[in-house]
Amino acid sequence: MSAVPGRTPFLLLVLVTQMFAPTSLVVGLYRQFFELTLINTYAALILTNAAYNAGSIK
Repeated sequence: MSAVPGRTPFLLLVLVTQMFAPTSLVVGLYRQFFELTLINTYAALILTNAAYNAGSIK
């Protein structure tokens, strides 16, 4: 395995961000949708679904 500078901090950052529960991200999504006036629209549903399922595509 080759030594890459910054490898450990980067992997730690990835681990920490994946430890957040998806429900804790809802507040940020709501604030963004409110700013973009997307509350109660199909676009908000589509964007949220795409954001949560983007990682499951193989």
